Amino acid sequence: MTIDLTSLDETELLALHHRIVERIKFLRQVRHHESMAAFQVGDAVTFRPDGRDSITGRITRLNRKTVTVVTPDGCTWRVAPTFLSRATDAPAAEAEERPELRALLALVEGQVRGRGEA
Repeated sequence: MTIDLTSLDETELLALHHRIVERIKFLRQVRHHESMAAFQVGDAVTFRPDGRDSITGRITRLNRKTVTVVTPDGCTWRVAPTFLSRATDAPAAEAEERPELRALLALVEGQVRGRGEA
């Protein structure tokens, strides 16, 4: 596909520019939505921040652009869904040993069930 840009005046070039930018934004939004739809609150996930070992935790919230993940040690991370992958159920196993994590997981699972009944 070729477009002869030399035949367009400034107004037409600006209009074309705006249409291109809007199309790119739309494509990114679709890609982001697809990656976000792969996860639910309560899912065990893992991600790897720069310069650190992999971190495993549970999703506690799906935000507009990020996913909130709580790790077994209680740290909260907001991570883009494209950086997440599914994890084994290690946080649940560790929660059995730590009562404060058991309470947090019960709260998260209760919220998930409450939304499913509505």
